Amino acid sequence: MVPRPALLPGAPSLPRVIEPHIRRAEPRDGDAMYRLELASIHSAWREYYDGTQIQAWCQALHPTYRRDAQSVRELLVAEQEGRVVAFGQLHPRRARIEALYAAPGHMRRGLGQSLLRCLERTAWNLGMEALDVTASLCAVPFYRAAGYVEQGPWDFEFGEVRVPALLMKKHRPSPHPLPFRRSPWT
Repeated sequence: MVPRPALLPGAPSLPRVIEPHIRRAEPRDGDAMYRLELASIHSAWREYYDGTQIQAWCQALHPTYRRDAQSVRELLVAEQEGRVVAFGQLHPRRARIEALYAAPGHMRRGLGQSLLRCLERTAWNLGMEALDVTASLCAVPFYRAAGYVEQGPWDFEFGEVRVPALLMKKHRPSPHPLPFRRSPWT
């Protein structure tokens, strides 16, 4: 790759930015997704949940779950420089986004939006009319900005520990906007 020229004479060149590559998850990605999910939860949830809730959620995760889920779910990863930095999971039969996580150093960089668009495109291509997501409280603004509408509260229960969330839904956008027609009254 040819280095970029400096913006001003004598100024250092800009750092090279490597865009993440989105691809279908493979069984070898299971451990990376598990570690990423744990790190993401510990990083992003602290403002919304207490330590008991975070611990209960993390203890319920199984290291092989994402790897094993690949046979019945659509799992995508964002990979950068050979490392999985984000992933998303769609359950096609349930029309549900089941997971969307980015590594702590990669949050708020558009990876979640890119993965969500890919998962939505898959859902719409499969003929789904709407998608549900049970959003953690920290993810509600993200899904709201992506067009999801709140349907009501939801609690995940882990024994005696309740983790509040919101059920949200997005309807498939119409394929083509309606043509503009002049009003007969003008």
